[in-house]
Amino acid sequence: EMFELLANRIENAVEQHRAKQRAEQERARTERLLEGSADYVFTLDEEGTIQYVSPSIQRVLGYDPDEVTGMNAFDAIHFQDTDAAVETFTDLRDVVAETDTTEFRTKDADGNWRWIEARGRNCLADPVIEGLIVNARDITDRKEQEQELLLKNRVLDESPVGIVLTDPTQTDNPIVYANEAFQTLTGYERSEIIGRSCWFLQGAETEPEPAKRLRRAIDQAEPVSAVLRNYRADGTEFWNQVTIAPIENDGDVIRFVRFQQDVSDRIELRQLLDGLHDHARRLLNADDVDDVFHTGATATAELSDCPAALYRYDDDDNVLRVPETVDPPGNRIIKPGNDLRWQAFAHGEARVFSPPEKLAAELAPVEAPSVAAFPVLGHGLLVAYDAFNERKLELLKTIAADLRLALERTKREAQLRANRKEIEEQADQLRRLRAQNNRLRTALKKLLTASTRTDGESVVVEQLLELPDCVAVGLFHSDPGQNSGSLAATAGNRRGLLDAVQTGQFDAAPTLMALEDERPVRIQRVANRLDDDWAGEALSRDVRAAISVPLTYAGINHGTATLYADEVAAFGEETTALLDAFGTVAARALSLVDSRNALQTGYAVEVVFSLADEAPFQYLASELGTSVSVDRITPRSAGGFEISGSATDVSSDDVRRVMTSFKRFHRIKSIDQGDAT
Repeated sequence: EMFELLANRIENAVEQHRAKQRAEQERARTERLLEGSADYVFTLDEEGTIQYVSPSIQRVLGYDPDEVTGMNAFDAIHFQDTDAAVETFTDLRDVVAETDTTEFRTKDADGNWRWIEARGRNCLADPVIEGLIVNARDITDRKEQEQELLLKNRVLDESPVGIVLTDPTQTDNPIVYANEAFQTLTGYERSEIIGRSCWFLQGAETEPEPAKRLRRAIDQAEPVSAVLRNYRADGTEFWNQVTIAPIENDGDVIRFVRFQQDVSDRIELRQLLDGLHDHARRLLNADDVDDVFHTGATATAELSDCPAALYRYDDDDNVLRVPETVDPPGNRIIKPGNDLRWQAFAHGEARVFSPPEKLAAELAPVEAPSVAAFPVLGHGLLVAYDAFNERKLELLKTIAADLRLALERTKREAQLRANRKEIEEQADQLRRLRAQNNRLRTALKKLLTASTRTDGESVVVEQLLELPDCVAVGLFHSDPGQNSGSLAATAGNRRGLLDAVQTGQFDAAPTLMALEDERPVRIQRVANRLDDDWAGEALSRDVRAAISVPLTYAGINHGTATLYADEVAAFGEETTALLDAFGTVAARALSLVDSRNALQTGYAVEVVFSLADEAPFQYLASELGTSVSVDRITPRSAGGFEISGSATDVSSDDVRRVMTSFKRFHRIKSIDQGDAT
């Protein structure tokens, strides 16, 4: 028995030794497996103290197992994750046998936070373990990828730009994703979007060319961008900038991403700027103020997109008025007073205001919360009615500014044209005066070479006929005491009119007026003198204007030259002054012709005497016993007459002797070559 008992003990001891060896081998094998594992294992007691940790922790977190053994596991967990970790630990310890995976952050040996995924099992009742076993693995890389993916998804979801993803592997490349911005942009719910063709926003007014370009790029798997007109769920239009790019995986296109943005403001602004540019171009080509206002009214109607009117200031009535051809919003006339629109014009200041009740009644039927008034350089006022935003106010201000610039330009150009016209007229006038002066100089030269007074007078009328628009010229001598004039010389084709004047038929004829007043008489428009019989006779002979110029020198009148024209206002101020000067010079030349002829044929004696009952030439003829002829009786401007006569076979001394005995004699002198006067 004793041997049997000893044998059993030995057998048990051997068995225990073998079991211990097997356990050590199993432990060593497990540790080697755990050491090569991506996970690490640790055990916790009921307080969370680490009892054991596998060697693989060094590879995962960089710790030596001995460094962490005996630590409280929660001391190394991120403070934001501690509460959740403690709660999971408590449940595992007190409630459940095994937990689901949990995630938390812990520091590695370098002080960096690492994401750990752990699963626990309650083995407190196991006499070998007597603790909680936790399997843990490092999931930092996965979490970072998840965070990056989450961030990307968030970017897509929260982007202010509409984004959709389409699947080209399915029929008609349907939409498989749409973010919130796309729903807001289009007005469609997500359920109405997913699965539909990406072209469902197009409509009747969508331009075909950009749509074709987008389809062609998708077929060729190329990136593309285009702007086209699309329609929202409620049917309203908007300008949509669509940018499409393919997404590839291993060389195959698996998705198309479409970025879509409402660019209506930009397109409308560009269209508005184009309209303003065109408006400015048309204003640049406007010829005058009327054209500027017409162009401005057209631009206001086309560009303002609100009830508006362009008023023009009426100088005569002192009001602002819209032309009758335009149907303005509100009243057609704005009068001076308390009307705030008039105040804006009167003070030259742009104003935006909400109309008071009185003005609102005047503006009916316009119903608008605000009125904007922009003065246009004292020429008018641009008035618009709307709920204005800054863009519209800037637009109206720009239109008004363009109008002001155009009006300033047209005023300057009108002044330049007027100046140019005046200069051209002055130049033309100088040319005409130079030509007229040359003709008159030629006439004087010919006159000075005339052999007789009659020849000289013929030269005068022939040369005057060369003046522009002149159709007839008559040279008249005054008949003393008679309301008529004797026609000494004529030129032109109105002889009937000249003869009628000569016979004294017309008291108010310019010739007779000039003979009487010894001053130029100008009739610029014969039709204005129809109260005179002479004017009717003149018009019947196609005479529209006339001028009579006395030929007077040294107080002696040698006749009157009358010129007739077939154009109204043919004789201007300059021509009149030139003819007046010519009359004086021609009279002197005629006087020289008389003196020269007298000296060439004999001698000349000038006798000054007073008229009485006895005629001086009769007295002279009686005393000398010869005949004395009277050649011309010419009135003097200072009074009296110059009587020209001639006699033959009479000496100068005889003339002196006889005339000094004439009872009305005053003085006498001889005129020789040295005293031509």
